[in-house]
Amino acid sequence: MAMKKNLFLFIVGWALPVCALFASEVTVNQDDHAILRLKDYVGDVQWQRSTDGSTWQNINGATADTLLFVADVTTWFRAQVTAGWCDPFISETVLVTVIPDGGTGSCPTCPGSPTVADAEGNEYPTVMIGEQCWMAENLKTTKYRNGDAIARPATETAWRAATSGAYAVYRDNEVRKDQYGLLYNWYAVDDDRGLCPTGWRVPTHDEWTDLERAICTSETCASDFPYDNSTFSWGGTNEGNKLKSCRQANSPLGGECATNQHPYWVQHATHYGTDAFCFGGLPGGARSDPGFFGLLDTAHWWSSSSFSGEHAWGRYLYESNGGVGRYWFYKHDGMSVRCIKE
Repeated sequence: MAMKKNLFLFIVGWALPVCALFASEVTVNQDDHAILRLKDYVGDVQWQRSTDGSTWQNINGATADTLLFVADVTTWFRAQVTAGWCDPFISETVLVTVIPDGGTGSCPTCPGSPTVADAEGNEYPTVMIGEQCWMAENLKTTKYRNGDAIARPATETAWRAATSGAYAVYRDNEVRKDQYGLLYNWYAVDDDRGLCPTGWRVPTHDEWTDLERAICTSETCASDFPYDNSTFSWGGTNEGNKLKSCRQANSPLGGECATNQHPYWVQHATHYGTDAFCFGGLPGGARSDPGFFGLLDTAHWWSSSSFSGEHAWGRYLYESNGGVGRYWFYKHDGMSVRCIKE
């Protein structure tokens, strides 16, 4: 666990009346204490914060020249000055990038279940997020819970025609199994023999919503992530970035996060993964008509909830969006699976 410290960040202005402010950028550990201080200004101050760099909210009570806060998630800050020489004046931003609670080794594993093994013997780390216990990696078993083999169609035609459980390896490259997990059709998710280990299950549509709300910190969580069976859209602002693995080409977080070795996300300057809750979401792509797509830039996961005779609910992340997508997908599509503890 990293030692907690105070960080003194300054947004400094020139001598008045030149109303120009400079921006800073810093990376800190989760739960570090930080201070932003505004100097050489005249007027009334209102500090503002944003989790996406574009949508801003006033920070209640933050009207002094100094803002003291505890770093919880990656956040942009700025100051608005009114009733002064330049009215109103909004500073440039200060980006405070937060690395999850002390970095490697600090993820909260599930009580009594730090790991879980599937029917094939593959072992997965676990993580506690809110009140839910999740696998921290994508499923990669080729067997149901009772030991029966899951079918692996040999051709694209056979895959599309399947109406029972099936799995695929991305572009039939066996190395991808261990790196990103397997892709399953929804019929495997719905099979009574059980896709997840004993005591575990594929999450429902509402249980995915539980996860989204557990990591949401905005004032619009309820509308961004509703409990309904009709909303198809991107939800939230940076919740998807919190779920993404930090492994990304040229990640601004640096260290082991900045990599172009599998598994990883393609580069994006704004919507890079922070893995703030140790979910470790990786872009395993998907399989749909007319084949495989999206490795390195998309992640898709099934829910166990059917939407119609042909469709079922799922979630997805994109490298170029910080939110979480919810949609129905064709049941013969191939997508990743995460399991939660019952």
